[in-house]
Amino acid sequence: MTGGLADFWQDLFTELDLDRDGRVTPEEYKLDMTRLYAQGGPAYDRSFRPMMRAILTIVDTDGDGVISPEEFHRAQEAFDTDPSPAHAEALFRRIDADGDGTLTLDELLGAVRDYYTGTDEDAPGNLLFGEF
Repeated sequence: MTGGLADFWQDLFTELDLDRDGRVTPEEYKLDMTRLYAQGGPAYDRSFRPMMRAILTIVDTDGDGVISPEEFHRAQEAFDTDPSPAHAEALFRRIDADGDGTLTLDELLGAVRDYYTGTDEDAPGNLLFGEF
């Protein structure tokens, strides 16, 4: 997981530091996060897919390749989002786009895209890391 996260942040920095001055300004971050990731194009997959695959591997404690409601709730507790069981269940159902009772890598990627680039304040991705 550490490798996936390190690769994510290095790739993100490289993509956002367009003027190559060795830093990412708040303006570069805001404009380029939307440009790179809002539409879920190649940069989004290259950056986020390995990170989310690493997280899925850790959260998927039974190794079936998907996240169950129980695994999701334990992950929310580990992220210290302090969800009630009812809140975690409701969030899980909203992220579970195909309604099959599990979360896939692609469903997690969609929720994370909402978190970083969405404009809908009620999008499920905005609650992945707790309410602010």
